Amino acid sequence: DMSGDFSIGYETMRATGGGGNAIDVHMYANGGGDYLYHYSDNSPTSYGIGSLGGSCTNTSAKAYTYDVWVNNVFTKSGSTFTWYKNGVSECTWTDSGWGAGNNAMTVAIGVNYDLVQQYLTGGTDEFFFIDRAITSTEAVAFDAGTKPSGTVFYNSMNDPSQLYSEDESVSATSTTGTIGTALQNPDLIFTDTNLPDNTDTLSVGG
Repeated sequence: DMSGDFSIGYETMRATGGGGNAIDVHMYANGGGDYLYHYSDNSPTSYGIGSLGGSCTNTSAKAYTYDVWVNNVFTKSGSTFTWYKNGVSECTWTDSGWGAGNNAMTVAIGVNYDLVQQYLTGGTDEFFFIDRAITSTEAVAFDAGTKPSGTVFYNSMNDPSQLYSEDESVSATSTTGTIGTALQNPDLIFTDTNLPDNTDTLSVGG
């Protein structure tokens, strides 16, 4: 859900001469009438970064070097967007038109949101999404290899144990349960709307 506050982090590297694309997409989120983008242009070697209602101003700090990995984090807090490059806040802009309907956006890393155009020739790694704006301290920590606490989704290509892994952080709003009195035949019924796979009731025994 990208209608409220959120953070997206990922690492990308654009390779020299590969693909021949004038523009390579590092990240593109689209849906609900809005979009958030990050691309690199090969002439000059600079980033295009922004959303429907605002963008970063191109500066030398946002220039990139071919074949060098860059750690990227986008955060949204209220109507304020911030982009961190290698743990350093490089730009901030305001997009007051970001809509509440952005709860089903498609986020593509290394390719346009349609998954077929302006692909990144190089590499991607260390993707995370979290439904809050992380702090500058957390952005520095992510650049050093530590994912933010409470991460909803995390994927690391250089750690096989993390391939297609998902970390979910949910908080129960209410729980009810009863346990039968006979120890040799316990009867446990647990009800919680946060149980996985849309299962609201877990029964054991009885």
